[in-house]
Amino acid sequence: MVERAEIRRNPPDILITNYKMLDLLLQRQQDAPLWADADVAYIVIDEFHTYDGAQGTDVAMLLRRLGAVLGAAEEGRPLGSICPVATSATLGEAAVKDKQVVGGAGPRAMLDVASQVFGVRFPDDAVIGEDRRDLNAFLRPADLTLPLPSPAELAALPDPAASPDGLDAIAKAVLGCDASDPRELGRRLLAHPLMHELLARDVDQPLTAVEILGAFPTSSAWRVAAIQDPEIAAEALARFVALISVARDPDASADRERPLLLVETHLWVRSLSRVLRFVAPRPVFSWSDTDQAAAAAVASAAQEERRHSVARSGRLPSAYCRHCGRSGWSAICPERNPMSLESAPDHIYRQSVGSGKARVRALIAATPAEAAEQARRALARSTRRGRRSATREASVLVLEDSGEALRRIDPDEVFRADGSIAEAPENGVFVKVWYDTPDQDEYARQDRCPACGQAQGIRFLGAGVAPLASVAVTQLFTGGELPKKDEEGRDRRRTLIFNDSVQDQRIEAYRMASPDRYRQEQQRARSLLFVAATRARDELVVTWNGKASRFLPERADQDAGNAVALLSGDGPPSGSAAA
Repeated sequence: MVERAEIRRNPPDILITNYKMLDLLLQRQQDAPLWADADVAYIVIDEFHTYDGAQGTDVAMLLRRLGAVLGAAEEGRPLGSICPVATSATLGEAAVKDKQVVGGAGPRAMLDVASQVFGVRFPDDAVIGEDRRDLNAFLRPADLTLPLPSPAELAALPDPAASPDGLDAIAKAVLGCDASDPRELGRRLLAHPLMHELLARDVDQPLTAVEILGAFPTSSAWRVAAIQDPEIAAEALARFVALISVARDPDASADRERPLLLVETHLWVRSLSRVLRFVAPRPVFSWSDTDQAAAAAVASAAQEERRHSVARSGRLPSAYCRHCGRSGWSAICPERNPMSLESAPDHIYRQSVGSGKARVRALIAATPAEAAEQARRALARSTRRGRRSATREASVLVLEDSGEALRRIDPDEVFRADGSIAEAPENGVFVKVWYDTPDQDEYARQDRCPACGQAQGIRFLGAGVAPLASVAVTQLFTGGELPKKDEEGRDRRRTLIFNDSVQDQRIEAYRMASPDRYRQEQQRARSLLFVAATRARDELVVTWNGKASRFLPERADQDAGNAVALLSGDGPPSGSAAA
């Protein structure tokens, strides 16, 4: 059920919500049918370790209101016979500590918090933890007779995701058998020397494949491969992990198969925002210095080589035209000296959405033919006298490799002595830009492309998390990388996506675009909140164990009546307000 009306007509057996929405469901009259004759058996709060401090107090009060609305509250038990359940991934397998001391360390502290939130004491045996097997008890003695292919040999095998026989080839190369029996795969993997080396590493943080192999013994061929050819080593390790993912525990009962090891694939997607481009003929991109340092650990050798080749070049925000697809850079041309550019990326981004947008110029990379045409015009003008006439076309200039200056094209740097045309000037790039036209400021406001001339075309290069994640998930679910159904015909494809608050991004964009207006609206919101809180003060009602109590002593009878009305789902009496 996805519609509110349907949920109200047919209350679900399991209601998944959050505490803020639950608060609304208890207040709105139209949601009262949800609680009528409801026989709630369990209340489950996930990520319970986050409910401390003020938020924990809010949830505790909310649960007591829920118990009162359901009519389940009993003396000393706000939820009555309803079974409270709290789940958390932070408990681990540690034993309960400080059993007699409230606020002790470990799970006992969590039990104390749960007792306060739910209003009922949780005994020490209420914790359902986990049992971890010792590594030596999990693995079997190493079998040195099993094959041990080199990383190059394993990486050369077919991709198991793209080839139906790829997994069999990997199993034969590593274990000497095919992949038809998952339990046999598990039995042999537990005794494989490579499995011993992989699991013996003391890892407490995410590592790249190369970092994992770098922790192997110095005599290991896999560690040597990680140093000499990291890409091949990473691909070979991925083949081995693929084999682990299909293996099953050989000691599991016959009627209940379980994985040998749980293998999860995490795809981390970051938005391609604020992408910078080096001022060089060859496109090379980067992020800000801080982001670039964070990404350096996963940069490939080819990426490092490209960045090293343009190390002395400046960087400007990367721009492109969504109509013609041509790309280049973006910079600010000051009104006094437009040839001297302002190249600070943050300033360019701010001005592009602010009052200074008219001075932001798109510098689209020009072709050698366009540079040659501009050079011919310059030669023709040199034979005539008079001032340079205005034009409606974009000009081809030279953007110096520092990214901080423009200059006119010198025909000598375009036409070589042998008659050929230079691909690029010696210290810079050829760019098309609105410069000599009298409407250049208006064209900048219109985001008009200097290459194709169409308005609303210039955009900063990048993509948000949502479209990138959409493309990745679509490819995984429809591109054949994931099996659609299991042996029993059930769809086993699953995905879980986390994203930051879109509202936070909108607020940040508004703050950057209009900082003065943002401060005014912020102050106005604070004033409204203060007025609202002051007016609601006399009607503020809280409940404890289903009994109404009041912060202020006046009008106690009326406030108690308001509380009863609210808890019953009928809302406050006519003419009154409650918060």
